[in-house]
Amino acid sequence: MAKDFFHDCVKTALERDGWSITYRLGLQNQENDRLPFLAIPARIADDIEDLDLLKASVSAYSINIVIFDPENCRIDQWIMQ
Repeated sequence: MAKDFFHDCVKTALERDGWSITYRLGLQNQENDRLPFLAIPARIADDIEDLDLLKASVSAYSINIVIFDPENCRIDQWIMQ
């Protein structure tokens, strides 16, 4: 699976906050009660309020979001549905 542009930054931010990174296959077999999160850069998250379809999709599908600062590789906010 290809890593996206922000993968390493989000991983670093989560590890700085004390999280351990587990890939999907490991979660399915061992810890299937964990919740997945979609990582969104802060500058994009600010625009979500303006994008009605995206906002409706996040709500309808109960997508959990972690908003991160890509310039400083830090977590700004956790949003759980």
